[in-house]
Amino acid sequence: MVAGADDLLTYLDEEGNNEVTIHVVLSETPLEIENHTELRKLDKSTFGGSHYNATDFHGFRMSIIWICPVILCVLGCYPKYLYIQKVA
Repeated sequence: MVAGADDLLTYLDEEGNNEVTIHVVLSETPLEIENHTELRKLDKSTFGGSHYNATDFHGFRMSIIWICPVILCVLGCYPKYLYIQKVA
């Protein structure tokens, strides 16, 4: 993951120990999930990754992140919505 996704993980690593565990919920429709932050897909390319809107992460310096095609191996698709929660 590059072009912002790595920065997002660094942003979530409040302790600075280079270790972050997140809970991810995939959805094709908008959801209201308590304590999760929404990433909304802006575009996609089977071989070129996908851009996601990251403006709901208050204090995060980037408004758009890019997630590489490895997400296809991990999640099997580029979901329209990713809901992320840092696990304590």
